Amino acid sequence: MEAKKRMILQMNDGAYVSVIAWPELMTTEDRIKLVERAVGLGPFLAEQAVRRRVPSIICRMAIPEATRALTVLQRAGAVVFGPKQSAFQKRANVHAAKRLISGSGTSYFAEAWRGEPLAFDAVDIAVLVRASLRATETKSLEQGGSGFMSLAVNPYGSNVGVVAADLAGDFETISSARPTRLNLTKIVDLHLVDGTRIRLNGDKFSFDVLGDKRGYTDKQNMDKLAVLLSEQAPNAVVDLNFRSFRVPPDLHAAINRTHGSGRVRQTVEAPGFDFYSVWAALMYRHLASS
Repeated sequence: MEAKKRMILQMNDGAYVSVIAWPELMTTEDRIKLVERAVGLGPFLAEQAVRRRVPSIICRMAIPEATRALTVLQRAGAVVFGPKQSAFQKRANVHAAKRLISGSGTSYFAEAWRGEPLAFDAVDIAVLVRASLRATETKSLEQGGSGFMSLAVNPYGSNVGVVAADLAGDFETISSARPTRLNLTKIVDLHLVDGTRIRLNGDKFSFDVLGDKRGYTDKQNMDKLAVLLSEQAPNAVVDLNFRSFRVPPDLHAAINRTHGSGRVRQTVEAPGFDFYSVWAALMYRHLASS
């Protein structure tokens, strides 16, 4: 039975053709032609792929085709990698911590919401991925038989104002032409050198580990904790690029959902972050081994 499951997994496995960097002297037009030749995309889709901020994913392909595409791109001077879908499944497990307990030196115990505490040392953090995740639920309400009124509420409870985020995680209030609400969650994934992933979710985390440095808001505390851990992990890569990442099309259905005859629309970034966090960790491991 296990052999049959592995065979099915291999048959369904694919790879995400990804570009980390383009050749510096290659023009945009030449990059588009290269993507057309390597991947087989038409001019319009190839141009869209090239104009995305790198590192980025061009597309998902069957493994043999992805291998050939990556070879063509690499021979032209692009820095590329192609993580397999099975690699994401192997890293699907995440240790959701509700608090960190300090040990000796830079060691910690990550107390979990479920399961046993996990002991780790901050020096073993290979990649630290930070992001602010948005979640909205928009309801379209009929108004007087013609026209609609849009009302967005936080699907997780309390409502907060609309905000805009930059890559560093800072926020500023912006105006909206309609009464929209947006929930923001500060989140950090710690990828250890052995592949273990520990998640710190600002909505579900106690910041007691900060002691007298603890601030008044989850935003302040998550920023302080991320800085502390990054200082204790001098070899770790700190990634802030989720906001500029375009998730692959196969995740769009999980991020954008509708129900109630299409009158209720939910947008959640958590599935996209789950994918990006693992993709980024695999990318940095690839670069370190190159």
